[in-house]
Amino acid sequence: MTRPCLPLLLCVFVLAIGVQACHRAVQVKNAAPEIFGFGPVELLSTEQAQLGLWLVDLDTDPVDVVVAWVDAAGKATPIVEDVGGHGHLALSSLPTPPGKPHVLLWNVKGIDPKAKISLRMTPDDTHGGVGTTRNSPVFALEDGLPTTNASK
Repeated sequence: MTRPCLPLLLCVFVLAIGVQACHRAVQVKNAAPEIFGFGPVELLSTEQAQLGLWLVDLDTDPVDVVVAWVDAAGKATPIVEDVGGHGHLALSSLPTPPGKPHVLLWNVKGIDPKAKISLRMTPDDTHGGVGTTRNSPVFALEDGLPTTNASK
């Protein structure tokens, strides 16, 4: 082999490796959704309250949210969704804060409006997995709860 062919062979070899590397699939992990903010919580009647949520998902996947109310003893009870509102399944999201706003209506029949409770909310987009569970401050339904940025 002559010396002038060696640079040409090296060039072909480098190009062949570069082309092979381009065919490798890039796998990007899907990000878990987050609840950027929640509230206000407002008592609409003796049997119904509303909860506002802001959902962020970098991939803008639909997000399910599991919401429970927690009593003073720490017992968590899943909320009973009421007719109206956006529901809690396959909610739309935005990739940047503050996220996509949603309203969830829930049946509060049987919950003492003076009782001190908190809310526990967990987002899940089934692709990126379960996001961080957020807990609200303690409040009474009759007093409501102002909007809270849950990311702080």
